Amino acid sequence: MRISTQMMYEQNMSGITNSQAEWMKLGEQMSTGKRVTNPSDDPIAASQAVVLSQAQAQNSQYALARTFATQKVSLEESVLSQVTTAIQTAQEKIVYAGNGTLSDDDRASLRVAGDGFTGGPRVAGDGFTGDPRSADEPGKQH
Repeated sequence: MRISTQMMYEQNMSGITNSQAEWMKLGEQMSTGKRVTNPSDDPIAASQAVVLSQAQAQNSQYALARTFATQKVSLEESVLSQVTTAIQTAQEKIVYAGNGTLSDDDRASLRVAGDGFTGGPRVAGDGFTGDPRSADEPGKQH
């Protein structure tokens, strides 16, 4: 086989072109800080990078859900604390109302305080003389 000047020239040019392409690829990797810049560089590493990216996105969603759940539990604890306080206050007032030595003014103040718990007076004998289970009008009950 004879080696011509043209063949030597083509081989040298091919080597220079390949070296230049490799140099450009290394320069791109260094500038981006990534070993895999195209999926064709390393298909396995590229697929692992995609899986990692998806896992990170999922973890971010879980963190956000955890934050919302924590806020909701905190709100529910606050509401339960307020309800517990209201029930304890109502129980104290009920025990106090059972005192037989209360004056009319004391009973009136208890009735006003009771309005805050239920939205209206609920003291027995509060001006209503009928049967509380009877209806004055159809569908209206006391």
